[in-house]
Amino acid sequence: MHKYISKATVQRSSAICMALDRYNKLAPLQVPPQPILEYTKVVWYAALGEFTLLKHSHHDLLMKPWAIPENCKMSAKFFKVLHLHEEITRLNIEIGRLHAWMEFGEKSMVSAIAALNNKALPILASELQRQYAAWHHVNNIHCTHL
Repeated sequence: MHKYISKATVQRSSAICMALDRYNKLAPLQVPPQPILEYTKVVWYAALGEFTLLKHSHHDLLMKPWAIPENCKMSAKFFKVLHLHEEITRLNIEIGRLHAWMEFGEKSMVSAIAALNNKALPILASELQRQYAAWHHVNNIHCTHL
């Protein structure tokens, strides 16, 4: 169907073809260079409801269930909800990773402080302890929200 619409539009609208030709001549000269467009691909990706050709057709294509704006909006919302479930699953995995990373970081910091105290470097250990306290406070806030 798209090919038929494309072919009919190409044959009947030379203005669109001329504009596309001008664009294709100027596209490589842009910084950065823009892609060359083919008319059939442009028409292929366009939404059917945006064609004024369809609005005046005798086949009432815009009255088909898939072309009614409310149905289009509902299907878009359905797919958003579908992908939101996938996103929730992905975020639950990321939450586990973040929590494990925070625990590992805190354990590493505590062991580094203990090692510095054992090597008789109390000034460095106290500075690291101060940074650890601030980091631990922020991690507690994150854990509360998670």
